[in-house]
This record gives sequence, structure tokens and C-alpha cells, in this order.
Amino acid sequence: MSPLQGCGLFFVRFAVKSADVPSARFSWGSALRVLHGPSTPAFAVRVSPDGRVAAALHLLGNGGPLHTLSVWDLHAGAVEPYRVVEGNFSGFAFSGTGEWIAVAGDAVHFVRTSDLGRLGGLTTQVAGVSTKPDADAVWLAQSDSQRALLVTSSPTNGPHQAVPLDGTGRLQAQIGTMDLAPDGNRLALVYLNQNNPRAGLVIGLFDLEKKKLVDRFSTRRRQIQALRFAPDGRMLAVLTTTQVLVWDVVTKKRLALLEPKSGKESRFTLAVEFGRDGRRLFIGTDDGLHLYDTTTWTPTRRYDFDIGPILSLAMTPDGLCGLAGGNSGRIAVWDLDD
Repeated sequence: MSPLQGCGLFFVRFAVKSADVPSARFSWGSALRVLHGPSTPAFAVRVSPDGRVAAALHLLGNGGPLHTLSVWDLHAGAVEPYRVVEGNFSGFAFSGTGEWIAVAGDAVHFVRTSDLGRLGGLTTQVAGVSTKPDADAVWLAQSDSQRALLVTSSPTNGPHQAVPLDGTGRLQAQIGTMDLAPDGNRLALVYLNQNNPRAGLVIGLFDLEKKKLVDRFSTRRRQIQALRFAPDGRMLAVLTTTQVLVWDVVTKKRLALLEPKSGKESRFTLAVEFGRDGRRLFIGTDDGLHLYDTTTWTPTRRYDFDIGPILSLAMTPDGLCGLAGGNSGRIAVWDLDD
């Protein structure tokens, strides 16, 4: 079975010492499919819930719109995007049904996945966006000088159910990156308490059903780039610029502190994603993609896709394929069983 067949027709502790880790380098032949978009950094990549569509945000700039949203039909096997939308975007998510893409930035726009023909939006600055499973609505993180809110919004009803982050509405906080647990109820988000900024960033766990913040992790960190839940929702990977910390969200125990290395040199960490089985953790760096075994927290492999530093990662819903967005703008698709 070829790697592409293995993907179907589809188209997301302790410091580890240097070790002899197998390296896999691929060509552009049958071993790897490469999706082409703008030749600028691909800083976010996602796959629709049904695995049919991939989308990525590329940095654009040059005096015009800051970003482009590129969309590919993975079932068709085409390597060129079928739609490109330009705008000042900061992140995006597919709705739970996959019919819509919610794009956040200086406003929140909903675009129809099939043709990207409809464009509507909110008029508020949004820090992040996460999908509500099996629904068209999404959760949005919104913060200003007065309070931090979580807002539900949909393409048909617009924003509704604004919920203060701390339940009182008195918390003044700047919300950063966030990730929704697979159960669709727990939302992990990073925020900075404006009343105590020296304490560093806080990771909060928000219960969407109870509509309240149920737990907090004080990190003392000054920068957190991304959060990712494991498929079972028990582990949470926290990406900084040089490390990945993994926490047990139930016991609050730190399970691992990973510092990817090539030889004796530490690498910049740029993206993180769990495999579908939870036994693999992929870390994108400026030196390719590093794979870790989550049962031992040891590095087992390094991939070099020749697309530049790995800025973003996603896995297909069936768990067969991974997608890596590079600084070159290309999106590498590889067989996770390879």
C-alpha cells in the first residue's frame, strides 16, 4: 500500500538529551503530497471534520491584506487551492458540521466551505476561535480593557451567549491561544491577568456547560504559542519558543518537558500536535518535524520535508495522515503509518 493510499483519498519531566534519532527525508514523488499556496509562511493549518477539505492561513503583508486563507479539496487530489480569501486574519476553525469556516481577526467572518461565497462577520476584535462539535456555532475568545469574554457565534444567528471568563465579569485579562478538548466541553486558554501581569501567563480550563473557569495552571511563562489536547483529553501540550510542556489536566502533574535537539543544538519549537492514538507527539521546529513516544517521552524520529521550518501541524480525522505547514508556504502531507 503506497503512502497516499494509506492516507485514503483524504486530505492536522525531563529534558530529552541528544540521541541518534532516525531521520526521514522525502522527495516529491509518491511518498509525499505537497499542497501549494502562497509562497509565504503557513502559520496555521486545519482539516475539516469529514477529512475532505484542508485549509491554511498564510502570512501575506506587502502593504495589502495581512493574510490569505487557502482551501484545498483533498478528495480531488489537487495540489493547488480551489479558493483563496484575503484579509487581516489571526486564526480559524471549521465548524463542527464542516459546512463553515470561522475566521478570526479584526472581525469574525463565516465563509461557506463549499464555495467560500458567503462572508459575514462580527465587528469586535477576537483573540481565538474553537469549534463546537457537531454544530455550526463556534466559541470565540474576546478581550478588551474592561473584561474577558467567551462568546458563542454562528453564521445564522451571529454572536450570543457572552460569558465572562471568571463568572463575575470583573477579571481584566488579555486572552491568547486556546484549544477545545475532544469532549467539546472543556476549553483550555491562555490569558494574562492585567491586575497581576508579573505573575506571567495562566492556563485556564473553562467548563462550557457550567459556564465557568474550573481550574488554573500558573506557568510563570512569558510566552505560550499554542495549546493542544491529547485525543483522550487527559494530556495538554503547551508550546513555548524552545520547549513543549505536557500536563495531566486532572492531577495537574507535569508529565514531560521536551527540548527538541539536533546534535547538541536546541531547536526553536514552532508547532505541536498529538497523533490520533495519543501515543505520538509531533513537534514542528526550525529543523524539521520531531516525533516523540508519549509512553516514554523519548524522541523516535525526525522528518525533513524540505519545506522550511515547520510552523503548523494538523492530523486528518481518520488518523492516517499528517499535514505540516512550512515557512516556504507549502503544506506537506505524509502517511502516519510510514
